[in-house]
Amino acid sequence: MSAKSSWSVVLTGAAAVLGSVIGGNTPAIAGSDNNPRTYSGDYQGGSLPIGTFIAFQYGSFAHADAFVDPTGHALPDSHANTWVEFTRVTYFAEFANRPLVIEADLPFATLTGVNIPGTNNRVAGGLVDPVIHLTYFLVTDATVQRWVGVTNFIWLPWGRDFDNRSAVNVSTPSPLSSDGPRDLKSFRQALRGCFST
Repeated sequence: MSAKSSWSVVLTGAAAVLGSVIGGNTPAIAGSDNNPRTYSGDYQGGSLPIGTFIAFQYGSFAHADAFVDPTGHALPDSHANTWVEFTRVTYFAEFANRPLVIEADLPFATLTGVNIPGTNNRVAGGLVDPVIHLTYFLVTDATVQRWVGVTNFIWLPWGRDFDNRSAVNVSTPSPLSSDGPRDLKSFRQALRGCFST
C-alpha cells in the first residue's frame, strides 16, 4: 500500500470518527434516547478497506434544567444529569462486491441528581437494549465524497427490565410485560395529553 493511499485511509477513518462525535450531540425526546443512529460521519467509513475492525467507546453527559410534563409545562425545581456510554465494534466485510458494515452497540445509561416534584426520584439505570446494525453500501466514492447505504437496526431485548417503581427508566416497558398497558382503553389513557390534535 502506498503512502498516499495509507494517508487517505487514515484521514477517512478520522473523518468518520469526528463526524460521529460531532453528530452525537442531539436532544433527548420524552426522556428516552436509546437510538444508536447512523450519522453521515459513520457513512464515510464505508470507504475503509474490507477486513477493517474498529472498536469505539462513546460517552456523553447532559444536564437538564427542567422536566416538561405532557401538557408542555416545565415542572418547578426539576433537574437531572444524564450519563450515556456505549461500546461499538465495527467490522467491514464485503457482499456481492459491495461493502457491508457490521456493527454492534452495547449501551449503558443512568441519571444522577434527579429531582422531579411529586415522584420518588428513583432511577432505574444500567444496560439498555444492545443493537446490531448492518449497512450495505450501494455507493462508496471517497474521491467525490459520496456514500449511499442502507442500514438495518436489530434491537436485542437483553437490556434492563422496566421498573414500574422508579420515576425514571432507561428502558421502555414491553407491550407484553405487566409493566405496560394491556388493553386499548388503558393504552389510550396512558397516552392522554401526549399528543395534540
